[in-house]
Amino acid sequence: MTETTPSPSPSVTLFGHWSCPYSTRVSFALGHRGIAHDLIEVPPTKMRPDGFVPPVEFTEHSPLGEIPMVEVDGTYRADSLPIIEWLDDCLDGAPLVPSDPQARAMALERARFVDEVVFSAMIGIYYGTDEERIASSSRALAHATEQLGSWLRATHWLAGPAVTIADAALVPLWVRLELLEEVGLTDRLDPLALEHRQRCEELGAWASIEWTDAERRELLDRILAARAHGEERRGGPVQAIRS
Repeated sequence: MTETTPSPSPSVTLFGHWSCPYSTRVSFALGHRGIAHDLIEVPPTKMRPDGFVPPVEFTEHSPLGEIPMVEVDGTYRADSLPIIEWLDDCLDGAPLVPSDPQARAMALERARFVDEVVFSAMIGIYYGTDEERIASSSRALAHATEQLGSWLRATHWLAGPAVTIADAALVPLWVRLELLEEVGLTDRLDPLALEHRQRCEELGAWASIEWTDAERRELLDRILAARAHGEERRGGPVQAIRS
């Protein structure tokens, strides 16, 4: 009987950081699919300490010098949604992008909605430096979750009966929800969307992306400091934020 040597497991490395929502998506996708990987911490540009030097392979292979980037056996990809699609193609395990063309198109379209609409509102709350922008972003986020809720009425997940790239795209919002409430999210989110958050928290991959209290506080302090700086430049009062 001829013995066969098992194929070695692929070497997978994520270049990312807990504070980056786009890295969070990829971490969730890797965790949900049970893909063992190494993490090389590369903070987002605005959070890099003085003197931080990104790894050479990161600067060589990340076209814009931004996270996330993933390496699989010497091949590199950047940009969160394309990374998740690519991981489906090159690694074994349950895919996050459906193979059926219609289901695939729906999952990708809904992931893009998260990028273009949900994240736009989320970022407006983060980086708003005046009450009007923050309030309008809060309303926009609540409105966006109504659309999410309409998709969730049929199934527990955003694009069908199982977790897909659309759900992976959205999990950074759920990780950041309490922080958003501290910095200006005052509108009520759709109840079905909040139930989706609870289901995401029950997945095994959630533990790999959930923030610690120290991490949440670090970002909160950065947001408040940025707002204070913005107000000082305009000569206006610093907005009061719940802490």
